[in-house]
Amino acid sequence: MNKGFREVFPGVQVESGLAELLQGVQVQRVSLNKKKDLLRIYLLSPQWIHKRYIYQLEDLIKKQLFADVPMQVKIIERFRLSAQYTPENLLEVYRSSIQTELKRHSVFLFNIFYTAKISFPEPDTMRLELADSVVAREREEELVRILEKIFCVRCGLDLKIYPELAAPEGESKALKNSERKIEEEVRSVLARTRIGQRLTGQGQDAAGGEQNGGTAGEGPESRTEKSGKSAENSRNKTPRRRTENSRDRAEKDFPEAPKGGNSTTAGVTALPTRTSSMAGISMRKAWRSPGSVMRSAMW
Repeated sequence: MNKGFREVFPGVQVESGLAELLQGVQVQRVSLNKKKDLLRIYLLSPQWIHKRYIYQLEDLIKKQLFADVPMQVKIIERFRLSAQYTPENLLEVYRSSIQTELKRHSVFLFNIFYTAKISFPEPDTMRLELADSVVAREREEELVRILEKIFCVRCGLDLKIYPELAAPEGESKALKNSERKIEEEVRSVLARTRIGQRLTGQGQDAAGGEQNGGTAGEGPESRTEKSGKSAENSRNKTPRRRTENSRDRAEKDFPEAPKGGNSTTAGVTALPTRTSSMAGISMRKAWRSPGSVMRSAMW
């Protein structure tokens, strides 16, 4: 059914400015969902209408016709534009309406579209350059789908949209401050952990070594040579002390026997050998035996 708006909704009172916009508007269809809480109104207009007037008309219908009923009114508008409109010149006059619609749908989509750079390399081709961010990557397809519905379905134009992600030209002060705050928070968290304390201690030790370890003008090679020499001296000195100590203990426990016939040398008495002791024992045994040659010879 194509009827005028006044014929379908005669009881709706609108302002003069909005009434002028609705003079050539036709109602194509009115539908109600199964739950009977959503009313859809399909309009066809010979000229484009700003989205804020569409929202205003939805509120008027709800307040005047369904004030005591939990009903949501949704208007789906379509425009039958003249041939003078192209995607590029329509964007110039209709961009504010698109931003209003996106802002009501999602603030993120509004910000992405508001900061985007739009160009038309061809009459039916839109190049949509978006600032690269996590939100832009996630909502890129949704933004393109909404723009295609606006230009192609609502306005009846042929348009192909090619989105591109571009690095932002310059970082804002707010972004830099937020990064600094994040770095400070990470440092404070690490300082309260064992790993952070170890890293902080190693950094302080390295800084102290650079200040105290070596004279001015002394490079890392000279410090390495000195450390190598000190290690070599410590290795050479340690076994020498061990050898001298073991030699002293041996001389105290087992002094050397004197050279020559003297029994003492420098106040040290020589220990009897095993051979002399055995000879004395054998002589005593021979003397004590009754038939020994030694006793008979002496008597």
